Amino acid sequence: MTYGHWLDQATTALHTARDAAATTRAAGHGDAATTITARNLVYHRLANIADQLGGTPRTEGTIRAAEHLINSNTRVAATAASRLMGVGLRAAIAEPAPAAPAGITTGELTHQLTNAADALGLAGDILASHLGSLDRPARTPEGYALAAGAGQTGACADLAQLASHMIEIDRQLPAWLSRGRTPRTLRAVYQPAIDRVRWWTRSRYPSLLNEIAGQANGESVLRMLNTAPSTELSTAARQVNSIGDVADVLDTARAWLHQHPGRAQYAHLVAATRLAVVISNSAARIDPNGTLDTRSYVHRWAQVAKKLQPLTGLDQANPDTLLQALDTASDWLRQQARTHLADPNQRAQPNPNWQAAQPQLLGKLPGLATQLDRALAAATIRGHLCVNQSELDSSRTRRGIFYAKARWRKAKPDNDEVRALRGRLETAARAPVDREQALRRALGDPVALARSSYTTSPDRAPAASPNPSQPASAQPAAAPHQAPRQRR
Repeated sequence: MTYGHWLDQATTALHTARDAAATTRAAGHGDAATTITARNLVYHRLANIADQLGGTPRTEGTIRAAEHLINSNTRVAATAASRLMGVGLRAAIAEPAPAAPAGITTGELTHQLTNAADALGLAGDILASHLGSLDRPARTPEGYALAAGAGQTGACADLAQLASHMIEIDRQLPAWLSRGRTPRTLRAVYQPAIDRVRWWTRSRYPSLLNEIAGQANGESVLRMLNTAPSTELSTAARQVNSIGDVADVLDTARAWLHQHPGRAQYAHLVAATRLAVVISNSAARIDPNGTLDTRSYVHRWAQVAKKLQPLTGLDQANPDTLLQALDTASDWLRQQARTHLADPNQRAQPNPNWQAAQPQLLGKLPGLATQLDRALAAATIRGHLCVNQSELDSSRTRRGIFYAKARWRKAKPDNDEVRALRGRLETAARAPVDREQALRRALGDPVALARSSYTTSPDRAPAASPNPSQPASAQPAAAPHQAPRQRR
């Protein structure tokens, strides 16, 4: 289940809780105590997520701090939305309710608030699996991008929307207590909680939350986040029996390379590149007419594999479970592709599961290339790579045949072979534009539209090698054929 799924579950529970607060009443002291506790837990979970998004430690949750932060006279204009919400949501937590007696029966409002708190707790756990703790770097590439500010606007907008739903419930909470069986006793016991609720609903935070929620531009990318894969190397190889297992192996490899770039060996580079080549070739052969430009993936990863050949590793071969999982995933996917293509019926009508899984697998390859580039740079600095600089031995000639002499030397960052491999990895790290998007961009430009109708063959390199340091828009377009002239 993804981060967005649990946010949707929390939203559904809060909508039901809002209706329950308007139509039901407190059954007694136990029901009121558990409701206030569940309400505080929802705000606590929302504040935790806000702190995780902002990368800040747990903020002070007092009314004074919240008023000082939101006051237009004392508020800093550059204050992040996550910090504004973190302080305000903790200030909204009411005084701890008296302990409820055991064996009580709770109502629908308590039940739905508890469900919302549980869903928000699972959503926060997903973020924590990617971000890690504050004193350690992010555990995954997605967490690194999130810590750098990616998707902050949409994520804060989702939190602000959930907090706005809670404000709607809070506005009905005093009346819900007044309709109880013993209204005078309940209001006297929970008067501090009612005062905090009234301050929260009448403060400037409701309008601020509406403003933050309105800044969302489409759906947040964080909603697609799943739980980060476990990178602890087990004692047994992982079983691969489905496309989902291949995606899990790929995620594990990306996360492990992100966490341990200095421990990656040459065998990891080879195994990960092999899996990327199998994924791109399988996608190109099973669904060649899809929306994704699979030929670009095939060509880029074939070039990466070619540039890996002059290199080798000095590290002792260590067949850990990650290498076994990468090899198992490559073998399984290649066998499945062969079986799929051998069946005429499946070849004419591709499996919908394969078509749905191709964008997911191909979308992970640019991130894999980035992690392989970091691992290659670390291995080169450690001096654990060798490069084969073959030379012709003129002293050993026979009937006009010259023999090449292999000269293995330690690879350095400025070697041509290392620079060429890093350049190919940087090219593979840039996701190709899909065909539909390329055609939409080319509308109104006949020359660009004519060029986009010709694609470079996967077994032939483009006319000009792209410069990784130069943006794609500024690079010269490779045109293997000349655009046809229009007749007058």
